[in-house]
Amino acid sequence: MESFAKVLPNIKKFKEYIDDVSKGNFPINISGLTDSAKAHFIYATKYYTNKPVLVITYNEIEQKKLYSNLKFFEDEDVLVFPKKEVVYYDVDTTNKDNTMDRLSVYSKLYNSTTSIILTTIEAVMQKTISKTDLFNNVLFFEVGKEYNLEEVKLKLSIIGYERADICESRGTFAIRGGIIDVFPLTYDSPIRIEFWGDEIDSIRKYDAVSQRSFEPVQNVTIFPVEEFIVDPRDLPGISKAIQNDYKSVSEVSDDITNISTGNYLNKALKYFDYFFKKQSSLIDFVSKDTIIFIDEPQRIKSKAQSVEFENKEILEDYLNKYKVTHSYTEKMSSFSEIAILLEDINAINLFLIDENMHAKRNGYNFSCREVNFFRGNLDIFIQEIEEARQKDEKIVLIAGTISKCRTLATMLLDHSINCSIVENDESIEKALSDSSNKSIIIIQGHINSGYKFDELPILFVACDEESPLKEKKHKVTPKAFSEGKRVAFADLNVGDYIVHSTHGIGQYIGIHTLIIDKIRKDYIKIKYKDDDILYIPTNQLDSIRKYMSSNEDSKPRLNRLGSKDFEKTKARVRASVKDIAKQLIALYAERSKLKGFKFSKDTSWQNEFEDLFPYQETDDQIRCIEEVKKDMESERPMDRLLLGDVGYGKTEVAIRAAFKSVMDSKQVAYLCPTTVLAQQQYETFKDRMKDYPINVAVLNRFKTVKETKKIISDLASGKIDIIIGTHKILRKRCKI
Repeated sequence: MESFAKVLPNIKKFKEYIDDVSKGNFPINISGLTDSAKAHFIYATKYYTNKPVLVITYNEIEQKKLYSNLKFFEDEDVLVFPKKEVVYYDVDTTNKDNTMDRLSVYSKLYNSTTSIILTTIEAVMQKTISKTDLFNNVLFFEVGKEYNLEEVKLKLSIIGYERADICESRGTFAIRGGIIDVFPLTYDSPIRIEFWGDEIDSIRKYDAVSQRSFEPVQNVTIFPVEEFIVDPRDLPGISKAIQNDYKSVSEVSDDITNISTGNYLNKALKYFDYFFKKQSSLIDFVSKDTIIFIDEPQRIKSKAQSVEFENKEILEDYLNKYKVTHSYTEKMSSFSEIAILLEDINAINLFLIDENMHAKRNGYNFSCREVNFFRGNLDIFIQEIEEARQKDEKIVLIAGTISKCRTLATMLLDHSINCSIVENDESIEKALSDSSNKSIIIIQGHINSGYKFDELPILFVACDEESPLKEKKHKVTPKAFSEGKRVAFADLNVGDYIVHSTHGIGQYIGIHTLIIDKIRKDYIKIKYKDDDILYIPTNQLDSIRKYMSSNEDSKPRLNRLGSKDFEKTKARVRASVKDIAKQLIALYAERSKLKGFKFSKDTSWQNEFEDLFPYQETDDQIRCIEEVKKDMESERPMDRLLLGDVGYGKTEVAIRAAFKSVMDSKQVAYLCPTTVLAQQQYETFKDRMKDYPINVAVLNRFKTVKETKKIISDLASGKIDIIIGTHKILRKRCKI
């Protein structure tokens, strides 16, 4: 948000600091900034210098906090460079997310993008392939230029792209005659390159599902999808060098066999020196004009020394167990080596507190305090807001969701405090610069904590933590694969069919115990087509669901491991859903022409009522409540079906909708299928609304004739706000 960068020059020291940065007067030392203010400063530095930024912090927790804060100020160009995950035993597969995150950063550096990169000192200490070797393996294709098709195939394989029948996922490629389909790491859609002989005739983007082209491009850059790139033609020489140095170590023979046959990726770290003679660190990749923030230098030093000590112990144990050293860990830079590298960079040291700052060259001590003044107390919150307004301070409230922003606005307006929800940067800048405007600014976003510069009359308040309107925390579950019935280990029977989120339909055939690196672990064994086997740890069953069919006697066709059958099935389902959606759109277009009653926005009573809910809402509950309210506040008649198992919170959704209706002087009818359920729901409604002047009644066969007549009479006269009952309430004499 440029508007927040533009307010900092009102601090005299900040202008002097930016002047020093622009003149290259490094190193610069800064103290006094809170966590969120650090992010503000880092973003503003990038904004005023237009130079790339690298931030080195001392651990991954701080890295995540900084990332969260920076995303508020700079939503797009903030990247995390994680440390390389090192596995000290042989595994067949590894998680590629870590590699992809690292390569995404390298690709930004290759393209000289002005980004903010966050990393840890441990990641900086680790070695990688040299900058020259990595960037020399970036492929570039342009329409009208000639390329050897066979050489292109080889190069794509060398840089990690996997050949497939159909190119549908990132990191794969497919070949059909003179057409190469490839899904590059840095693209949102795959690319189709069409050759005419050796000349490229066209390059087009295409849809991964429909396989249809939609946009021609003049050229394409294909970045590697493997960090450690080795030409297969070099493998015999590497194997021979390892064999010569470890002739007497029998444990190495299997490794040499694997490397010689091309299965080298999980051995590259172990024999790092043999694979890569030229090596680099992240510092070698950044440009000379990059500004490098060092977050808490003393903590970074302590962490680096701790990593050195841990690595020393790991190497001793590894050597005793495998009779060889782990080359990648052994090659990690020491802190003294990193310190030498950092001497020759554009360094800005960040200290929370530094008593000797005044004695340091280019030292700036800022007076900044953390702001979390309300501590969950509404009265104190309002009092502090009023005191800040009396000091003519601008107040910026930052809330995580638009719903929270609206709740804050309603609460402040109920206390006669002017406020406005501001949704774009231009409006924020205008509101901050207008000294005559005393209205409180409410913005959707997230920072970990509020803060205030003594020299800046702006109060930044984080409303997601310790807020008087703090939303109940609930566990967020991934959307993908969340609809099916979760598998419990005890529910599995041999022969059951299951569905894996990636591999599709398989058959459970029992428990199998595997020993990996002398560690015994239980796995469930799943059979696929052609007797392929997949093993899944018994404590990691989130990726599978039980197969369910309307015909219980039918046996599903098993998918083949590694094939695209399941992806094609999902694509067909998506296409079918699209057809149904088109029909529904036409239907709802007709319905949209009708007009119904438009309910008012939530009142303070509504917010108070919802906060009294004694339990923790689920993700789905919150979503459904918001959607129902949105329907009610629209002129369009509601047409919604709410589905959920017993105990999943449907009643609370209905209770809140009913309360909202009554607030607009409308009666509510709540229909139940059975008498017992009607009575239960009546008691629930009655208990939830006991503190409000809302009359709830129940009509069922337990009521006497006299009681029934009284309820029907009160219902017709409007004395009853909510009527709960069975089919009885649908009779003509019940006038709602």
